[in-house]
Amino acid sequence: MMMQQTKPTEPVLLVEDTEDSREVMEALLEMEGYRVVCATDGRDALDKLESGLQPCRILLDVSMPRMNGIEFRRVQAADERFREI
Repeated sequence: MMMQQTKPTEPVLLVEDTEDSREVMEALLEMEGYRVVCATDGRDALDKLESGLQPCRILLDVSMPRMNGIEFRRVQAADERFREI
């Protein structure tokens, strides 16, 4: 017998610059019962975090314009408000 896993109440922050990929991943996560907030690049994701978003997880693309995933992780890890996500 399989137990139903409880989904977190906080959303997943999905950071992906390619619209088609972002839409597919968002739909798949929502089908699994997750709430999803999307960002189009690392700068957009940081703006959302700085505005108070508290996601349970971050799904992060690496190759993006403005701020790529590696740059985002450096800034995220250096900020005590966001490093535990």
